[in-house]
Amino acid sequence: MSKQSKLINVLLGLTLTMAIMLLGGCGGTATKEGQNAAQAPADKIKIGVIGAFSGPSAEMGIPMRTGIEMAADEINTAGGINGKQVQVIAYDDEADSSKNATMAHRLIESDNVLAILAAPNSGTAIATATVCRASSVPQIVPIAQSPEVLEPASSWVFRITPNNYMDIARLIDYVKQKGWKNVAILHDTSAFGQSGEKILLKAIPDAGLNVVVNEGHQVGMTDMTAQALAIKQSNPDVVIEWNLGADGAVFANNLKNIGYKVPLLSSRGLMFDVYTRLGGDAVEGTIAPGSIDYTKKEAQDFIQKYTSKTGSAGSIDFAALGYDSMYVLAEALKQSEQNPDRQHVRDAIQGIKGFKPVTGYSDAEITFAPDKQEGADMKNSVLQVVKNGKWVNLD
Repeated sequence: MSKQSKLINVLLGLTLTMAIMLLGGCGGTATKEGQNAAQAPADKIKIGVIGAFSGPSAEMGIPMRTGIEMAADEINTAGGINGKQVQVIAYDDEADSSKNATMAHRLIESDNVLAILAAPNSGTAIATATVCRASSVPQIVPIAQSPEVLEPASSWVFRITPNNYMDIARLIDYVKQKGWKNVAILHDTSAFGQSGEKILLKAIPDAGLNVVVNEGHQVGMTDMTAQALAIKQSNPDVVIEWNLGADGAVFANNLKNIGYKVPLLSSRGLMFDVYTRLGGDAVEGTIAPGSIDYTKKEAQDFIQKYTSKTGSAGSIDFAALGYDSMYVLAEALKQSEQNPDRQHVRDAIQGIKGFKPVTGYSDAEITFAPDKQEGADMKNSVLQVVKNGKWVNLD
């Protein structure tokens, strides 16, 4: 072998040795994809957030993210969790389930988050839950209400907001109090709308009431005169809607345009700022189960902080739910060991009992258990009404 060849072999050997040292035991940071460990830097706790931060659902997603970030900033200012700062990593899924699943994999496998807070829309929350169950990563659902989000049951996916069953029970109680008998249903064809339709079609007859018409519509419709006319022809005592803000405003204005007045009840999906902004006087008197009790001091304090930060209290229900979700997770992290892995965090969430949220009535609590992934109950569902263009407590 020539001297030149020997020199090349020596250099190659040194290069290989240095590479092994860098990737191995000499302080290297390389990890296998999806490794379940406390992969965040020693002074950071990484938390993933996924939601619609653009498009029609952004009026849910952006306030949710803002509420989460507000809570994280407060936690960090107070010294963090067990001496560590919270790092929020947020991705926009544009209310697209495929994009959501991609973002969930990225958060778990590349960003190495300990837990994920997601998502506003039921379809995308289901996508996140599918990934989190398969990857054994804890997820807290701040907003999405469809029961299907927690199906099949999993010890990795938790929800802090009342589900559709709870809100529909609240609305039907109100319908019965008013003595109304004949109910019209209007719903969109999203996962959220179809879930509401399914529950309403059973809950209304079970309560001794009548479904006189059931109208569906695509998300984002600019005219629902056909649905308005069909509902007028059925002559209901009340309409229960299961859709989102802009669509609800279109429908209310279509009712006004055909000269038909009927009480409107809805899901909390109408609690977008766009609903009151576009609906104008056509949406006055709309009633829905929301998250904010405006007489509750904790809620008043949050509203003041949020308004100071954003300049508006629009769509604040979704911000408050995001805020609560971060504090619920923080409470679990405080109870975990100093360097928790994902299973420790999951176990700690299951152990939360009697957490006092900003949302809900004054006696509302959030409680989980190994066999209880729904943290809320009826006390977390607050009836609200539109008065003078704003959502307020129903007297």
